[in-house]
Amino acid sequence: MKLKLKRDIDLYLGQPLIWLFIPLTRLLGLILKRNHLNQINGDTLFIKMAGGGSLVIAYPTLKTFKENTKHKMVLLSSKGVAPFAETLNVFDEIIIVNDKSFLKFATSITKFYLSNLKRLDTVINFEAHSRLATLISLFTMARNRIGFQRHEFKPFLSLNTHSLYFNIAQSIPKSYEGVLNLYKYTKKNLKDLHTEFIRGIEKKFPINDIYNPDYYSIGIGAVCSDLALERMMPFEYWKKFISKRTYELTNKKIRIYLYGAPADKTYYAQMIQEVFNEFDFEIHNVAGFMSLGKTIHHMKITLDEYWGIDTSLLHYSRLLGIKSHLFWGPTDPSAYLEEFDFLESTNYYKGIGCSPCVHFTRNPPCLGKNECMYLF
Repeated sequence: MKLKLKRDIDLYLGQPLIWLFIPLTRLLGLILKRNHLNQINGDTLFIKMAGGGSLVIAYPTLKTFKENTKHKMVLLSSKGVAPFAETLNVFDEIIIVNDKSFLKFATSITKFYLSNLKRLDTVINFEAHSRLATLISLFTMARNRIGFQRHEFKPFLSLNTHSLYFNIAQSIPKSYEGVLNLYKYTKKNLKDLHTEFIRGIEKKFPINDIYNPDYYSIGIGAVCSDLALERMMPFEYWKKFISKRTYELTNKKIRIYLYGAPADKTYYAQMIQEVFNEFDFEIHNVAGFMSLGKTIHHMKITLDEYWGIDTSLLHYSRLLGIKSHLFWGPTDPSAYLEEFDFLESTNYYKGIGCSPCVHFTRNPPCLGKNECMYLF
């Protein structure tokens, strides 16, 4: 299903169903009188159906949770998000839901329920923007159902046993940490998390590449998902930045790696023609050449710098500790980033009148003009 259709189904089907199930849920709560104390007494299900980058942001919370529970951590996810979960090395099981059509989605969710009936003790729903995800959590009939709620989605409170405030205007990492606060877990040291993440990537996704000191290697992530394409920078802006930045660099020969999914290869071919035609660089269009895990390992081994827009590779570059130049435009970086003392990073964000707009509006007010990405 296309993203717009998914969002429409979530709104126009999910919202009425939430109102419908509120009185029934309240009634069953009074009848069953279940124990909702903040304890993990069995397997925990995490729900994240969209936005792999959000899982990377939540890595400190997920890793800390992993080290404080003796029970399994299970992820209910989509095919697009599952590869991101695999890189984090925290989930014992990943269950993939088929979201190619609404019928296939409904069928696979039903199979999930039948296979996991009475198995799950706790559900932690990381889909702060989704109504249907709240209903998926409800129908697991888990003892505790923890969810995030935004200020305009008050009905979510009635279907969760525990609701945590998700503050998209402040710090999203700290919003995720609400789970740790609920269970009184102390977040692990970020430098230790950085080291453990790299160790896990090296072990799970081995590659043969090595660092070449004869080149100054730069990775670029210029393509994002279809959620707010306004995050992408125009080619002329890339050209302007490259001219300025490479002037400041070493006298080594510059090697560029263009990272992305298989579908991004064509976009990067055009970018090579329109952006890099005047530069004497060695260009490698590696979009889709490697799995996500091996791409991340490649970034760690080979790169001196990473340049990227607001997309998942940006968060990986930070977690890896790669020197970076990051372009935010319609997204406020202060709401998405933690301060890593092992990282040298420059964020470009001007915060013009309509920024930030991502996650605040279904349709960006500029209607695709994204003037925020032209500011340098």
